[in-house]
Amino acid sequence: VSYFVHFARWLLEGRELGSDLLDMNLPMTWIVFMPSGLLAHLGVFSEPYAVRLIFWAYFLLSVFLSFRMLLHVAADDRAAARGWKVAFLIVATLAPGFSFGQREHVSLLFGMPYLALAALRAQGAARTGATGAIAIGVLAGIGFSVKPYFLAVPALIELWLLASLGWKSLFKRPESLALATTVVLYVIALFAFIPDYMTYTLKLTRSIYWAYDAGNFGGVLERFKDVVQSALCGLLIALLTRTWSRIHTVVALAWLGYSISYFVQAKGFVYHAYPVLVCSIVFLGVSFAAGMRKVFAREPAARTPRISRRRGSAMAENASAMVAARAMTEYIPLRAYVKRSLSLG
Repeated sequence: VSYFVHFARWLLEGRELGSDLLDMNLPMTWIVFMPSGLLAHLGVFSEPYAVRLIFWAYFLLSVFLSFRMLLHVAADDRAAARGWKVAFLIVATLAPGFSFGQREHVSLLFGMPYLALAALRAQGAARTGATGAIAIGVLAGIGFSVKPYFLAVPALIELWLLASLGWKSLFKRPESLALATTVVLYVIALFAFIPDYMTYTLKLTRSIYWAYDAGNFGGVLERFKDVVQSALCGLLIALLTRTWSRIHTVVALAWLGYSISYFVQAKGFVYHAYPVLVCSIVFLGVSFAAGMRKVFAREPAARTPRISRRRGSAMAENASAMVAARAMTEYIPLRAYVKRSLSLG
């Protein structure tokens, strides 16, 4: 991470990427680190403090936009949205560790508002202005373009939305158009402004990337098993409580996209697995909150019909038996669920 911000300072000093500076990371990385590099270049902060300040600012922006979108979910999904919020706050503040400031960290922070808005779109909600949706789309386009493998996430989300809402819905989603436009303009800018990178550096990158630090598949799979356990627990809860929703689908597709990215890189690095870990814990939070809402929900009391005094005396004995039977059938599922959960736990 320190290398990234130091490299950004060199660019601010006037050196050119592809000729003066040779690096196989995509140029979007240096755009993301440019604010940190500028603070360090001006002498306001040292490089480590500049990175921390900017990335916590990215985090706050991500939380603000994501939580603002999740406020408008359907009533039945509000518990799942609360689980998303709590899980993301925990994992995004306590879990980054060595992944803090990495490209994966950027992709998650910039892509989370887009995922929250995708859940809204799937519900048919459109309570966000065009300006806000475009800003979310541009932010997501930057985050998913840091590495080409991350584009698997929006690709899966968009295919699902098109299948659910129809192809015409694409023109009603400014964030999707803004995301695609950002990626296309970024690729055009690479060819227009830094052709040396595209013709020389990229060829070197393709020839050496999968050769160095290549982990064996067993090690790659072992790390993946470590970070995916939360998602499996969340899946079990969702199946047992039958609470699968569109929010579950959005988070699951993001998890799948980042899992594809992890295996394509085939390194098994800790920060490569970080997005999978975040999506796994968020999925667990969504499933747990939605499941608990269903388990502890109370059925509204039914209106008591008017009964004549003559019929009432005749039905009194049967009514008491029916109440007892109903109480048994209401409490048996809760007992069975708790018993099953404890046995599996």
